[in-house]
Amino acid sequence: MSTINLKGDTSGQVAVVVPAVAGSNTFTIPAETGTARTTVSTGTVLQVVNYQTGAVATGTTVMPLDDTIPQNTEGNEYMTLAITPRSATSKLIVGVVVVYGFNAAAGIGIALFQDSTANALLAVSNTTVGVNSPTQSSLSYSMVSGTTSSTTFKVRIGGGSAGTLTFNGVSGGRFFAGLSGSTITITEVVP
Repeated sequence: MSTINLKGDTSGQVAVVVPAVAGSNTFTIPAETGTARTTVSTGTVLQVVNYQTGAVATGTTVMPLDDTIPQNTEGNEYMTLAITPRSATSKLIVGVVVVYGFNAAAGIGIALFQDSTANALLAVSNTTVGVNSPTQSSLSYSMVSGTTSSTTFKVRIGGGSAGTLTFNGVSGGRFFAGLSGSTITITEVVP
């Protein structure tokens, strides 16, 4: 038998007795603060990052509602959020909720982009309830992280025709005293 002794910073000690068995086992302690886990189940949440804003912004750049992939030059960028995945094989789930008003009777395009990639990852469209009526839309996207480097997700919104879009408000002003907010949440999970 072997014994592993774990000593506290200032006092105390715990002895771990390892039984004599054929073969060898390795336990690697990660170089980070926290609790070391030896097994992680599928669906375990590794981290969650979130951005929420009630700030009002306006934009006039059109996002064509047609059979083309939205580009990172269409619509206006209203939210961004970066995440540094803990594993290149984990799954990132990106959830977006946006509140807006549009001063024309037209469809609205909402698209999700990653870093400087020109093509949208996902796009949805919605029609405002009426001219200058507050409207809410959402989208959800999941992907393999593919990296352990920081990556940034961006939300762009634009009217399908000329007009002014008010993000988090209507007619260029905020709605519900800034409580009518938009969010982007990225959850990293074990695949």
